[in-house]
Formats: sequence, structure tokens, C-alpha cells
Amino acid sequence: MSVDISFNPDLKDREAIAREFQRLLHKNGITELDLKPFFEHYTCAIPTPWLLNHGVHFNFMFPQLQLSPGSITDFVYLTKSSATWWCVLVEFERPDGQLFQDASKTIKTHSDLTRGLDQIRDWKDYLEANAKAFLDQIEPVRVPLERNPVRFRHVLVIGRRAQFEKSAPKLRRYSSLETGEEVANVRVMTYDAVLSEFQNKSKQDYDLLARDGVRFRFRRYFPRRASFGTT
Repeated sequence: MSVDISFNPDLKDREAIAREFQRLLHKNGITELDLKPFFEHYTCAIPTPWLLNHGVHFNFMFPQLQLSPGSITDFVYLTKSSATWWCVLVEFERPDGQLFQDASKTIKTHSDLTRGLDQIRDWKDYLEANAKAFLDQIEPVRVPLERNPVRFRHVLVIGRRAQFEKSAPKLRRYSSLETGEEVANVRVMTYDAVLSEFQNKSKQDYDLLARDGVRFRFRRYFPRRASFGTT
């Protein structure tokens, strides 16, 4: 039996978008691929836990940016300060993915989470040797301060909080994953954490700028009022 993944594309109110997200998450058997159209339409819901003080650069997100042959990211965004850039790679896994094993007497990582973290580790290994080739894809928009160094950060979205919220040890372990303390430069978020971030942080609609050969094209664009300085 297929899952009805249709959603209302005409919502403007932040609370209504959050309720629609919750409604989708409560559907049995929904996958990360099922949720992708929702995130590409309501880009304000895409998580941005790694941010420097200039926010999301130019308000652009890059959907399905190729990392390496056979490996494609879900979303990539840039964020900068006056001294450095972060290039953030976002990966979505299944909402029903498990973070921790139930039967173990100690807190052990479930194979679902291990697979997600292994993919992030593969990304890290590739970027250590091929950072320039990857960044060349988005070099035209990495201005100004293009001479500043770029460091990579990662976001892994997987599972639901209800899986472990009644266990204090599991909550502590999840906290170390969510804050990036356990795995360097990686923040693990449940879909509930993504929803909470959307509800509680000031977030804009992000444009989706897709690589199309040697050019870019807008997959999603939100017209904004121009701001002109006075003389």
C-alpha cells in the first residue's frame, strides 16, 4: 500500500506549515524521499544548525549537488564570517530510522544511524582529497571574501525523538550527537528537532539554486523587495 505524500503547497502561515510537516511525519512508512518535495517547496523548513554570523550566504541552498561520481548531497549551503566559510552538507535519512539499539544494556548505536554516519565519513574522506573540485561547482557565488578558507560541516537528519525520549541515558547520548560533541563537525538531528528549529528560530524562505552544466538555474525562487541605500 503506497503512502499518500501529497501536501498543501499554498500555505503561507508558519504555524500551518509546521502542522503540515507534522501531519506528514505521522504517516506510517513515509521515507526521506517522500519528504523531499516538501522541503524543496517549503525551503524555510530545511535545517541550518551550522551558521556563522552572516547567516545562509545569499539565502541560497543548493539541492542535489554532486559530491563525487555516484554520490549526491540532499542540500548544501554556505555560511561565512569575516574570517572563514563553512560549507554545510545536509543528508536526510528515513524518519523511522533507529538511532540506538533497544536490547543492549549499554547505549549502542543502531545500524541505521551507523550507516548514516558512515556515509558522512565517506564524504569527509572524499573532501579531504577533493575539496577544490567540489567547491569549484559553487565558486561563482562564494563572494565576497572568496580568499577566506572553507571548512566543511555536516548535518544528518534521521529518526524520531519518541524512540528514545523516555531513556535518560539515550537522551544524553543523543544530546552529544545533536550538538556535534560526539562526531567532529557533524550534527545529528531527529525530524522532531528539525520541526522544533523551524518553529523556534527566525528562518527565511531559501532560494534553491541548482547546478545545470556550467550554469546555475533557480529551482525555487522567492522574489524579495530590493533594498537600496540613500546618498
